[in-house]
Amino acid sequence: MHIIPDTQRISASELELHEENPDNIEPEKRNHFSEFLMDFISSGTHRTHTFEQRRKLVMLNGMFIIGLLFMIPYGIQGLVSGNITVAVIDFAAIALISVSLFSLRASKNYNMGCALGIPVYMLLILFLTIYGGIGRTGYLWSFSLPFIIIFLLGSRKGALVFGLYLLGLLIFFFTDFPPGSTSYTFAFKMRYLGAFLSVYLLATFLDRVTLEYEKRITSENSKYEQASSEVKKAWIFIRNNETTIQTLIDRASDAILIIQNKIIVCVNEKVPELGGYAKEEIIGAPFTKYIHPNHVQEANANYMLRIKGVSIPETYPSVLVGKDGVDINVDIRGGRIMYRGEPADLVFLRKK
Repeated sequence: MHIIPDTQRISASELELHEENPDNIEPEKRNHFSEFLMDFISSGTHRTHTFEQRRKLVMLNGMFIIGLLFMIPYGIQGLVSGNITVAVIDFAAIALISVSLFSLRASKNYNMGCALGIPVYMLLILFLTIYGGIGRTGYLWSFSLPFIIIFLLGSRKGALVFGLYLLGLLIFFFTDFPPGSTSYTFAFKMRYLGAFLSVYLLATFLDRVTLEYEKRITSENSKYEQASSEVKKAWIFIRNNETTIQTLIDRASDAILIIQNKIIVCVNEKVPELGGYAKEEIIGAPFTKYIHPNHVQEANANYMLRIKGVSIPETYPSVLVGKDGVDINVDIRGGRIMYRGEPADLVFLRKK
């Protein structure tokens, strides 16, 4: 007989539910709009990809969608104000963003999305900074670039891409290239570069902090999953062990019962035959109900000792009371087992 240590209580129905739903998530009514929105901004990957992949795909999609929402009115404004160059660039960006958005949704490939989206966004930001945009406010968009690059590529790859952008910016700031570009004062250039580099350093710092916390969370999740797996295996063992116990009890030639918390919780068909009671009468009743009054104290004491794991004589005589009031002399043999996650007494009764 296998004896396993006590663990947290769980019922068989809870175990079955856990097996069907290992994350223990309660079913919720689906919100079709939320489902559609999540499907759209994650390129249909919210049920198939990892959290990290979905997070970056959502960021790419969000960048593309927000870009479209802003670039369309900006392009129209450029046409209305007569700034044809800005309008053409805006509509070219709209076309590239649209292609990137649909390509990302079709392929669900994060790397391809970055390869399409980041260069388009960088060139657009550089163009708006060089030519000023509407009201010479185009450079303001550049402050979003470090966060997007670091978020999507990480601090190492992001540093390389950021360096390329910064190189193009420095060429513009300290040469006359390209012709026709917006003229900024030297003081503005220094302040802008200082602020831009500060935003980049902040984005890098936040990325490092995020990675550190992700490592800690991953480590804790691994410990939790391991513990959860061990508990599940233990309860599967318990359930299988209970099935084995029940099979052995049913096939035994002796009368066998299981007592738990002084209550009879399981019997085989030989027990009702021994005392004349119905099985339904026995299960759920205190075991002392069927012991002769002169032997109740001894039977109770032996039960408590076995449950505590104290060694006592393996077999001892006792007297039961049948349904018709007749005394039944029996030999009792018992042993401590685990049943449904709790200590129990497995008792064999043999009529003399």
